[in-house]
Amino acid sequence: MPSLTYLDLYKNHFSSTFPGFVSKCRNLTFLDLSENSWTGSIPRSVFSNLVKLESFNLTDNKFVGHLSSNIWKLSKLKHLHLHTNFLKGKIPSGIGLLHDLEVLELHENSFSGSIPSFIGQLKNLLHLKALDLSYNNLTGPIPTSLCNLKSLIFFYVNNNNFTGSIPLEIGNLKKLQILDLSKNHLTGPIPISLCNLKNLITFYADTNQLSGVLPVNISRLSNLEELAIFTNNFTGSIPSEIGNLKKLKSLDFSANHLTGPIPTSVWNLKSLTSFYVNTNQLSGTLPVNISRLSNLEDLFAFTNNFIGSIPSEIGNLKKLMRIDISENQLTGSIPTSLWNLKNLIVVHCFDNNLVGTIPPEIGNLEFLTSFDVDTNQLSGELPVNISKLINLKVFNVLGNNFTGEIDRDFGKNNPHLNFVGFADNNFVGKLPQNLCSGFNLEYLGVYNNNFTGPLPKCLKNYTKLNRVRLDGNRFTGNITNAFGVHPHLDSIFLNDNQFIGHILIATQLENLKLLYQLNLSNNHLTEEIPMNLSNLSGLQYLDLSTNNLAGKIPYWLGNFESLRSLNLSHNILSSEIPSELGNLASLHEVLDLSSNLLVGVIPSSLSKLTMLEIFNISHNHLSGIIPQSFSNLISISYIDFSYNNLTGEIPIFQNASKSIYDGNLGLCGKASGLKPCKMKRNKTRTNLILVICLVCAGIVVFVTAIIITLVLRYKFKVLDKKRKSSNQNDTRQSLIWEKEAKFTFGEIVDATENFDDKYCIGNGGFGTVYKAILRSHELVVAVKRLHLSDSSEILEASRISFENEIRTLTEVRHRNMVKLYGFCLRKGEMYLVYQYANRGSLGKVLYGSTNFDWDSRVKIVQGLAHAISYLHHDCSPPIVHRDVSLNNVLLSSDFVPILSDFAPDPDSLVSFLKRHFFTISNFQQTTCNVVLRSFSGLAPLHTDLFNIASSGFASLGPKTKNFVVAGGLTSFVFGVYFYTMRAVGGTDELQVAIDKFEDQKNKKEAEPNLPSKA
Repeated sequence: MPSLTYLDLYKNHFSSTFPGFVSKCRNLTFLDLSENSWTGSIPRSVFSNLVKLESFNLTDNKFVGHLSSNIWKLSKLKHLHLHTNFLKGKIPSGIGLLHDLEVLELHENSFSGSIPSFIGQLKNLLHLKALDLSYNNLTGPIPTSLCNLKSLIFFYVNNNNFTGSIPLEIGNLKKLQILDLSKNHLTGPIPISLCNLKNLITFYADTNQLSGVLPVNISRLSNLEELAIFTNNFTGSIPSEIGNLKKLKSLDFSANHLTGPIPTSVWNLKSLTSFYVNTNQLSGTLPVNISRLSNLEDLFAFTNNFIGSIPSEIGNLKKLMRIDISENQLTGSIPTSLWNLKNLIVVHCFDNNLVGTIPPEIGNLEFLTSFDVDTNQLSGELPVNISKLINLKVFNVLGNNFTGEIDRDFGKNNPHLNFVGFADNNFVGKLPQNLCSGFNLEYLGVYNNNFTGPLPKCLKNYTKLNRVRLDGNRFTGNITNAFGVHPHLDSIFLNDNQFIGHILIATQLENLKLLYQLNLSNNHLTEEIPMNLSNLSGLQYLDLSTNNLAGKIPYWLGNFESLRSLNLSHNILSSEIPSELGNLASLHEVLDLSSNLLVGVIPSSLSKLTMLEIFNISHNHLSGIIPQSFSNLISISYIDFSYNNLTGEIPIFQNASKSIYDGNLGLCGKASGLKPCKMKRNKTRTNLILVICLVCAGIVVFVTAIIITLVLRYKFKVLDKKRKSSNQNDTRQSLIWEKEAKFTFGEIVDATENFDDKYCIGNGGFGTVYKAILRSHELVVAVKRLHLSDSSEILEASRISFENEIRTLTEVRHRNMVKLYGFCLRKGEMYLVYQYANRGSLGKVLYGSTNFDWDSRVKIVQGLAHAISYLHHDCSPPIVHRDVSLNNVLLSSDFVPILSDFAPDPDSLVSFLKRHFFTISNFQQTTCNVVLRSFSGLAPLHTDLFNIASSGFASLGPKTKNFVVAGGLTSFVFGVYFYTMRAVGGTDELQVAIDKFEDQKNKKEAEPNLPSKA
């Protein structure tokens, strides 16, 4: 088909990809494949081969992909129609080379990016008359280069994401007739230059963020017929010059911030058919001159500040179809002339101060679909002939003073009714049985009237209902028959009526998956709360109060995850409050269980309702205490425990009125009117509880110690047999058991690089001590590793040392006793994890380079005295350390002594004194022998006293060297013993003892000073 020049496949049912034969028709000048279902991308060969094309139309198909950059090869193209497809990517700049192009339609695709400025810069598109880029995803500013397209008549860039201001150069497009900039993100004012477009017929700039005042030069747009700048941020008043736009048919200034009255010149716009000034801050009255707008069809002036009455001249607007003057401050009655406007479709006058009645003439409005006069002061009875309005969809007279009965045929001849509002009036009688005969009803609100009798039977079959409010009337009948299957129903309000029966709606309620509000309160419902309510998983508000419901409060109410308010008050519910109610995490507003027959205690689980605002359990038979955990109810604004049998001290609302606790004779506390709690009784009870706790704790400790001992003995016996398999049982994540320590043994192994020697800080008779820095816990610990040997004697000694350390340090807690974090058995070795002392042992400090003043030395002696006194006199039975030495006294950073290492150490006192204090002469040797003989036969308690005296003696340094010289060592030791037994003395007391011995310094030459920096 090489000679084919014209191919039109418009509006067929093709659904394949682009027909391949077309690319071979090199002589084509006209190609139309529009309004089919072609898919796939546009072949590149089209742009390379069909170079004679003048009209190319692919609109309304399903083409995808990018528009080829080779489009510039179609140099004879005049009409390019690609709109309503799924093309994407950027608009190729090659379009700017199509010299003869007159129409470019790319709208309703998914093009993105900015408009190529190249299109207008070359000034090649001098013949372009129509440019439509609307309904894409284009961004950035509108290029000023487009304003060079001086032949442009139609310019559409609406429904994109353009930003920036309207180009000032827009005024250069003198031939422009339609300009649509709507639904973008444009800012700034309307440029004055735009008012030079005298041929402009349509100007849409709505739904942007334009601002400033409306230009008075707008009157130059003498051919303007449609002006829409709604939903922007324009301020100021409507310029009176607007009245010069004689051809104007549609004017929309709505949803701005305009103020002042409507200028009288507007009423001269006789061609005006649509006038929208709603949602501003306009004021003044609706003048009688409004009648001049004889062609007006739509008058929307709602949500302003208009005052005065509705002018009767409005009845002259014979073509008026829609009037909405709601949400103003209008007064007076609805003029009777309005009812003569037979073309009316919508009449909305709600939220004003209108008075008077609705006359029978409303029946003349045969086309009326929506009538809304709610929240006024209208009165009288509704005319019977509203039942004849066959097109009626919305009828709302809520919030007035209407009386009488509703015509029994209402709804019978209104098959399209979907919204009926009779609420907040004084209607009486029965609801019309044909109210919902059209099966389109979605909302029914008749609350707060005096309706009586049963509900219309047709309600049960109404599948489109989404909200029903029948509360505040005197409806009767069995509630079981009220509802059927309503998949869209989200709210049911039947409260404050006279319904009877039990809440058993068969399976119907199970189908109300969207229901979030159910209020059946203040009726005469009986029996138990049915299980089928548990299927209403989306409930947020449940009110069954003031009925005659009996039985238990169902536990499954605690499964309503979305429930915000629960009211079961004023029934005859019995048994206990289910603890599951504490699971209602969303219960933020109300929990009211008052005025029932509930018994038992208040579940402490209710304290989890921390966001609850109102809590009422008054007028029941509850007993026990108010849980202390109720102090967690931080959002409570009202609470009531009154008239129960509660006892004990009140934990919350100490400053509240007595009324919230009335009728509970056993309650006490600081609240006004309550008796104070008796301290003796409480103290006795507290002491009893304390004794019980201590006994239980003692038993637990005792049993635990026995278990630990037995387990350790058993493990030591089989140690040799299991040594080879110990690696398999090793776990580096053994938990350190002391409750304050949350680290694991594995962390200690990592911190010491598996106990590398560079972390060793000391060696003892039974093991090695390492320093472990646990950075993730900001903690430093000391780890003693006790070595097990094949020698049974050494093994037994290590075991005894290990047991002594654990048993002792788990039983004691003292500032001057080392803290044990825990222990671990691993690979045939035993580990003890201690508090780390920064300064090391006392011996290290005494013979090191640390400055060590007199007060610090006395502080050490005093601390050791406190520690030994605690072990001997505050522990039962007394604990004997047996090895108080310089190396077993550790010092913290502020020289606080910490006693450690309860394992036996064989160092003798004589060798200790020889090594640390003095050279023994004959006289001194005799003295030491006397001392040793004096202590060798003493009980173990005295051994500790002797050792601490010796350590204290060493600690005091040079000031004590003359004690021994004067033969006063024995006296000094007993002086420290006396000081230790008292464990309360200060440095002054010790100083007196030392000074006494200083007086004897002349009896013999002093020995050399101890190495010290004091």
